[in-house]
Amino acid sequence: MEKDRIPFRRVRRKLIKYLLFIISGTLFYKFLEFPSGKSNILLKVNKSIIPENGVIIFKDKKIGIIKYSGAISVLDIACTHLGCTLNTSEEKFVCPCHGSEFDINGRILKGPATRDLNKMRFADRGEKIIIYET
Repeated sequence: MEKDRIPFRRVRRKLIKYLLFIISGTLFYKFLEFPSGKSNILLKVNKSIIPENGVIIFKDKKIGIIKYSGAISVLDIACTHLGCTLNTSEEKFVCPCHGSEFDINGRILKGPATRDLNKMRFADRGEKIIIYET
């Protein structure tokens, strides 16, 4: 009759392993990033406010939205030198702090910055552009 009983230690060990598996899976799922999640949305913009063959800047978010020949691109307009928010001048971005210049595609034209501007992830949703955190 003793052989029919399951030892308590074995049951406890299996229960602990099961609980650890559930907890680790839950923690792993919690820290996954989903790019289309609402928490990753930085800004929503109506396409109608973006001028054709022009730029619109959101200085508070350090975002520049460019529309040329119907194509849209989104740039992080923090200067890659020291992070100052860029201004637009003719068809380029200019840093008011140290004079770095970038073309409309974010490529560096003049230093002291040594890197191009960062492109931002976005989705074109018909009448809206949704910009995501990078």
